[in-house]
Amino acid sequence: MNLLLALLPIAVAAVMLVVLQRSAMQAGLATLATAAIVALLAPPFRLEPGAIWMAAAQGAATALTVLLVLFPGLLLYHLLKTSGAIDVLAGAVARLSPRQPVQVLLLVMGLAPFVESVSGFGVTTVIVVPLLIALGIAPFTAAVLGTLSLMAVPWGALAVGTTLGAQLTGLEPNQLGLYTALVAAPLPACYGLVVLTMLGGWPTLRSWWPLALGAGGLLAAGLALFSLVPGIELAGVLASLLTLAALVGYALLRREATATGTSVTPGRLGVYRAVAPYGLLTLLLLSSRMVGPLRQWLLNNAVLEVPALNLRLPLLYTPGFWVLLACLGAVPLLGLRRAESVAALGRAGRQFWPGAVAVVSFLATAQILFASGMVAELSAVGGIFGSHYAWFAPWIGALGGWITGSNVGGNAMFAPLQAAAGARAGLPLEWLMAAQNGAGSHATMVSPARTVLTAAAAGLAGGEGRLLRAVGPLVLGATVLMMLVVIGV
Repeated sequence: MNLLLALLPIAVAAVMLVVLQRSAMQAGLATLATAAIVALLAPPFRLEPGAIWMAAAQGAATALTVLLVLFPGLLLYHLLKTSGAIDVLAGAVARLSPRQPVQVLLLVMGLAPFVESVSGFGVTTVIVVPLLIALGIAPFTAAVLGTLSLMAVPWGALAVGTTLGAQLTGLEPNQLGLYTALVAAPLPACYGLVVLTMLGGWPTLRSWWPLALGAGGLLAAGLALFSLVPGIELAGVLASLLTLAALVGYALLRREATATGTSVTPGRLGVYRAVAPYGLLTLLLLSSRMVGPLRQWLLNNAVLEVPALNLRLPLLYTPGFWVLLACLGAVPLLGLRRAESVAALGRAGRQFWPGAVAVVSFLATAQILFASGMVAELSAVGGIFGSHYAWFAPWIGALGGWITGSNVGGNAMFAPLQAAAGARAGLPLEWLMAAQNGAGSHATMVSPARTVLTAAAAGLAGGEGRLLRAVGPLVLGATVLMMLVVIGV
């Protein structure tokens, strides 16, 4: 009975999103209400009303990290769209290769993992999804492909979640990065094959599967190698750059004299001006992460601290701050007039609020589940299976990633429990934490917070449930695959 009560809020979220096809905002509010009612009325998980409010407030405070990325990300998209920059960049990709599978693989398996490794927090979808749409991909398909492009999530935001998971369990961060890369090694190639299938079914898959397998294998090998040298912070950046360079090289070698892809009129912008905001964002993010003295200064200044809510947020270090600076730089770089900038700001604001409510609701729910003991109840189920606990470790990790929408949050929630359960069962911690880290990271791809961001980038407000139904089975399959790898070793 206790297990069913603990599962009830999660079941409500799944039914609202998948079965009833409600918006993420409606599902988030319903899920939050359900968690609060269970915590208020069910004796095993009872909390005082004040404790429920405090837990919800802690979740809302955690949501700030996502919200500070969501609004600037949407604003950058609208500025680029208003100026025509997205169409110009799509045209440049089309001219690089006339073949749509090559264009899409270049964006999904090359550019996107690089952006995710630098920024994290789903910023990738705001950049990649509009480019896919401009290349002629239907918005919903572009949203699915954009979700799959988050395949480098354990190394997102310079691997901050993986680093936290290692710290919480006493592992060496680079070691955890390597084991995670090994557990998830088949996934990039699998996602590449799915991308081809979505683009054109069997004929496209039959023609281009070697390129997808090659790019996926190169990305996976790079993640494993670079997790050791120079380390997990740069592993995603270097592996994705290697894959991107290989795909660009292939496109240049195979480029035909007459392009037959998307044709875009540059208008008032050239390619270099159109790409300038992305270049500025990448430069700012890399500088803030890789220049040691600057990184330390950013982490220790302009810090929003609320001890009662366990909140310590270095405002100048968050990716959202640098995306906002890129937005400010985009206005003169793209030659936008004041009226155009104001109009873009208004459109971003209208898209932002429903998603913001959803993100806050789901993260507040996560904190109530944790504070009430519902999370402990769910994770304790696996502990009764002894040496067979390896079957359950990836699913516990996936649950944490899905609930919190963050590899950081998922590891913070479940990494200590994984370590304790593994010790009781006598299982190797490295592989259990690789399962936790890998499955949790990939489950964030379909978390409510990330789904809201991706749907907004594709102009599919209210379509989060449809997106979850499309990508959810793929993430479940990825979790099964990681589970089999862990069991096999």
